Amino acid sequence: MNIPRYVDSSEETGSYDIYASMFGGIPVSELAVLDSYWEVFPSLKENLFTGDDEYVSVKNEDIKTTIRNNLDVQNFLGRFHSRFADFGEYLDKNLIDQSLSLSIPKMEEQIASDLFDHFSGIPILDPYQAYESFEEKYSIISGDLELVQSEGIDTFKKVDPNMVVKKQKGKEVEVQEGWKGHAFEFELVQEFYLSEQLNALSKKRDELAEIPHAYEELIETLSEDDKNTISDALNESNDEFVFKNIKGVIKVLKEDEADNKVLIQILKSAQSLNDKEKSLKKQIKEEETSLHLLTKETIENFSDEDVRQLLHKKWVTPIVNNIAALADAMIDDFTKRVELLAQKYSVTMKDIEDDIRRTEKLLSSMLSDLTGSDADMAGIRELQKLIGGETDE
Repeated sequence: MNIPRYVDSSEETGSYDIYASMFGGIPVSELAVLDSYWEVFPSLKENLFTGDDEYVSVKNEDIKTTIRNNLDVQNFLGRFHSRFADFGEYLDKNLIDQSLSLSIPKMEEQIASDLFDHFSGIPILDPYQAYESFEEKYSIISGDLELVQSEGIDTFKKVDPNMVVKKQKGKEVEVQEGWKGHAFEFELVQEFYLSEQLNALSKKRDELAEIPHAYEELIETLSEDDKNTISDALNESNDEFVFKNIKGVIKVLKEDEADNKVLIQILKSAQSLNDKEKSLKKQIKEEETSLHLLTKETIENFSDEDVRQLLHKKWVTPIVNNIAALADAMIDDFTKRVELLAQKYSVTMKDIEDDIRRTEKLLSSMLSDLTGSDADMAGIRELQKLIGGETDE
C-alpha cells in the first residue's frame, strides 16, 4: 500500500470567523477546542470572558494572572502537588535504601506502575510525559545500581585517575590529568557540599569574562586621530591593546601631558584591566586546583549518610522536579492558547480600514505642503484623488 496516497500530510490551516474579523470578539465556538480545560476549571471561563452565547471578549488583558489566580486552577495545582508530595520519599526507600539488593529491571517496572497510579484521576496531564522523563533518568540510575551492587556502597567514596590522551614528542600517550569521581561527578559534589568555594570561583570567572568587553569599550572611545597618536599601544587593526608597549607610549604622551591627559588615562585604565586580568587568571587557576583536590578529599571521606544525600540529589531530585514541572508547563501552554485566541481578533478589519484612512488623510495633507512645477503639482493632485484626500485646486 502506498501510504502517502492515503495520508493527508498538509498542515492544518487556521480558520477565521467573519463576524469577529469585522467587529471583534472571540467566537464561543473557537473556545470549544479548550473544553477539556473548562471542564476541569469550571469557574475560569467566567473569570476570563464576558459576552453572549456566540461572542465574548476578555475582561482583563492580563490573561496569565487571571488564570493563575483562579481558584479552580489553584486547587488543581494544589491537588497535583499533594498527590506527589511523598513521591521523593517513596523513591528514597525503594531506590536508595534497597540499592544493594533490588532487582534493577523489576524496580523499574514497579516505579513506572506506581507513577501511572499517581496520575489516576488527574485530568488533562499526560502521565506518559512523566514516564518518559523517569525512563531517561533511570538509564543513569541503573548504571549506578549495577556499580554499587558489584562493588558495594564504598564505590561512591572512590575517585579514579582522570586519564587523557596527549601528544608528547609527536606521539599520543595517555597521561593523568587530575582526578574524577568513580560514581559521583565532581561537579555534583561541589554543587552540594562545596557550594561556597564553587560560588567564589564562579564569581571570579564572571569578572574575568567581563574584561574583554571593558577593553572594547575603551577602544570605542578613541577617535581615529587618537588611535594614530597611540598606535604603538594598539595592534595593526587598532582593535586590541598591545600591553607590553603601553608604559612606553604613556611616557611619550607625558611630554605633553596637558594635551594628552585623556589618552593617558585610557591607557592607564587598559593597563589596570590587564593587571586585574592576570591576577584573576592566577587566582582562578590556584582556586580550581584547590577545589579539585578538596572535592577528591570530600568524596574519599564520605559517610554512608553523605552518600545517601547525594544519591537523593542525583537520582531522586531530577525525577521529582520534572514531574512537578508538568502541571505548571500545562498551565503555561493553556495560557498561551487563550492569549492567542484573544489576539486573533483583537484588531478588526474595521480597525485596519480606519488606520488606512487616517494614513491616507495624513499623506494627502503632507502632499499639500509640497511645491513644484505645474506638471508636478498636477501629478500630486491626481495622487491625492487616488488616496481619497482633499486637493488644493
